[in-house]
Amino acid sequence: MRTRNRATLGIICLLFFFTEASYSGGLEHPGTQAPLDSVWRVLENTQNGVFEFTSDLITTTPSETGRARPDWVGRNAPDFSLLDLEGREINLSTSRGKVVVLDFWATWCGPCREEMKALEKISGDYKSAAMVWGISDEEPSTVKKWMAANHRKLPTLLDTTGRTSQRYQVLSVPVLIVIGRDGKVLSYYIGVQSEQSLRSAIDVGLREGRSKGD
Repeated sequence: MRTRNRATLGIICLLFFFTEASYSGGLEHPGTQAPLDSVWRVLENTQNGVFEFTSDLITTTPSETGRARPDWVGRNAPDFSLLDLEGREINLSTSRGKVVVLDFWATWCGPCREEMKALEKISGDYKSAAMVWGISDEEPSTVKKWMAANHRKLPTLLDTTGRTSQRYQVLSVPVLIVIGRDGKVLSYYIGVQSEQSLRSAIDVGLREGRSKGD
């Protein structure tokens, strides 16, 4: 019995460590609570002497594709009004008629930094047909300094109050959301996405718009 209790404690500690460090290929925002469903499942199973590790527990490899949230697909994307790094006000509602990609990221997030290269390439390739915006809730000076030091040019909006992140239920980064030309969410991804996956989602949005005569 003592051996089983020690094993249980060790597994729970390991799970808490990984959930703090990474969730579905992304990283938890400071101050947020990591999901504990899998922790309780392991705890319950160890009571019966069974150890179960499921694929939805944690993805620790940043290069792997993150998980999707299909419950967001078809929703009206919450509107927002945010300032960009030059102090210009950007409203989501004014982008109606274009496909929009929102990238919730942070300077301290390694996967976010790697993914930004692909997003900048996508932004340049699609030009005015699709808008790609990074969204950061960090201090403006922190974001500007990091962008300049790393020569990054992804159009970035400043969510200084954190309200936009809350409206989109962003608990970890990166989170990527593709919004169709009608203002409805086409895709919601938690964690790193491949460039091809994002391009495919954007292309779907552009085709749907043309089929509706927009």
